[in-house]
Amino acid sequence: TIEKSRFMTILHKAEDYLGFFAVFLLALLPAMEVVARVFKTSISHATPYTKHLLLFVAFVSGMITSRKKMHLSLSLQLNIKDHVKKRLHTAIMLLSVIMTTGFTWSALAVVFEAFSPSLKIGIFPIRLVGMIMVVGYAVMAVRFFNDTPKDRISRMLVGLGFVLGTFIAMSSIESAWGALFDNIPQFITSLSGAAESVNNAIGFPMVLLL
Repeated sequence: TIEKSRFMTILHKAEDYLGFFAVFLLALLPAMEVVARVFKTSISHATPYTKHLLLFVAFVSGMITSRKKMHLSLSLQLNIKDHVKKRLHTAIMLLSVIMTTGFTWSALAVVFEAFSPSLKIGIFPIRLVGMIMVVGYAVMAVRFFNDTPKDRISRMLVGLGFVLGTFIAMSSIESAWGALFDNIPQFITSLSGAAESVNNAIGFPMVLLL
């Protein structure tokens, strides 16, 4: 619809401006710190702000490049038939969705398990800053899915990547749940054990596939 298209246009522009602003701050803070040292002073928390701005820029850039289909990749100009290219593209998108979905859950576990609620960078809770990893990977996963060929079989196959990515990240889900709540449901523990066995079996083949 027109309203949905307009909303997405606004959202994409906001995403671009956010990325530009983060890059601007990433350049500005070290420059201001150099000037401050000339006057025998310093900018409070400039170094940790700069380090975490770099993380922020990396994930916002990943979101933008996945939207524009400019993410880092290797390409071969092979003389193959269109239906083969379509199948290869579907397979690549499936793998991309699996990995970014798994990374989403892993990042969530890191945010809630590794950092206490009281830990801050300047005035910002580090958990809030770290959520850019969760949001970034989740957005990339959805955009890889949207880049799938539009036929039903391809969409269903790549959509399965969300389920598979969630399964292989069950240990991260278990960790995040344990950090947020007192009791971990038995089904999560069971799935986590099953996923660990599968991950041990497919680890080396997945490295070769990547």
